[in-house]
Formats: sequence, C-alpha cells, structure tokens
Amino acid sequence: MKAYNPEKNYKSRWLARQEYVHCSDAAAESSIINLLYDIVEKYPIEKIKHDKENYPNSIDMTQVIYMSNNFYPNAFDPIVISQNSELKDGQHRLELAKMFGWKYIDVFVEKIHNK
Repeated sequence: MKAYNPEKNYKSRWLARQEYVHCSDAAAESSIINLLYDIVEKYPIEKIKHDKENYPNSIDMTQVIYMSNNFYPNAFDPIVISQNSELKDGQHRLELAKMFGWKYIDVFVEKIHNK
C-alpha cells in the first residue's frame, strides 16, 4: 500500500485557498519572450476565451491533478493568449487555476508584429 504523503495534500489545500498565484519570473526575463509577448500579471481568468472543441488537444485531468499535487510556484509559467484574449497555450494550467477557483492568472499576450 502506498504511504500517505501529507505534503501533497497540503499543496492542493493551499492552492484552493488562493485567489491568485504569481507565476515564475524566469521565463519573463528572457529577451526572446519580451520580443514576442507582453507580460500581464494578474489577468482576470473570466476574460480568457477557451474553445475546447477547436483546441488542438483535449484536457487530460490526470495531468491537471498531477500538477496540483506537484505544484511549485517557480516552475509555473504564464499561459499564452492572443490580443483578443483567446487561449493559445496553457490549457492545463488554466484548468488548474479554474479547478482551484482562482480569479486571476499571469499571461503572455502575443504582440502584433507589422511586416
């Protein structure tokens, strides 16, 4: 029988009590990231448009549960959205945030580049 690990359950309970968890600063420090995206902290989750039917892959809830049990704030990167708030990357991270009732999440907003 598997031993009970109170640390994993603690992380899930802690995540559920949050309204917002700041994402990792590591990705934001990259000059490439800054060229491609605007970084927005504490973006309202309710404004993010996520068309699950047309998204390239479906949500794997086992992966979301795994993320909640192994959550590490310094490894939690912002999700990517378009200029009109459509989700481009990070549906599992967004699902985790929704599962825990967070109101905000950090995002990378795609920059519009003129040729």
